[in-house]
Amino acid sequence: MNNYSKLIKSKTLSFSESLIKNYHLMGLNEIECVILIKLSFLIDNKYSIIDIKNLSNNTSLTENKLSTLIMSLVERGFIELKMANNREEFSIDKTIDKLGKILESNSDDSNIDTIKCSKVDEVTTYFEQLFNKPCMPSDLLTINTWITDDISIDLMKDAIKQSAIQKKFNIRYADAIIKSKKPRKEIESSYEDDEIAKILNSTYVK
Repeated sequence: MNNYSKLIKSKTLSFSESLIKNYHLMGLNEIECVILIKLSFLIDNKYSIIDIKNLSNNTSLTENKLSTLIMSLVERGFIELKMANNREEFSIDKTIDKLGKILESNSDDSNIDTIKCSKVDEVTTYFEQLFNKPCMPSDLLTINTWITDDISIDLMKDAIKQSAIQKKFNIRYADAIIKSKKPRKEIESSYEDDEIAKILNSTYVK
């Protein structure tokens, strides 16, 4: 799983948006694209079993056509079926892997997603080296937040390093260090914004 795939798994990059833009490069048609997006919604809502009848009711496909389409996606390596807890569960991780490779091969050094991916790669690699464990989706979400907030790479690495020195191998500790080093004005501004939002909400509440 490359870094783009990891970003999709952690919800940093949108699976649906990325698939819609690139499904034709993966040998998929429009209907298959929609079905995979619907399956991703099921996974997001903690459903791990494909219920053909319910899924069919939310599409224009008959149960027979939908079953045939699902099996085609399984045979072509987009959906994986496996037995777990005495039932057949599905996964679209293989689709995410394929999509990640497409995004990587089409990446542009000036593209915003490419720049973000490069930063995430640098920080996650440093994280995994110092913490001696793989970066989990929740860790990636925090790192993505740092990057979105324009936290410098040096500060991110320093926070991770200080966490390791203190033997606090948890990204929440590193996050606390970063928040403690934010400029006071930024903190006060954030507090003031929250207070203004509360006043507006109370004033204009219906």
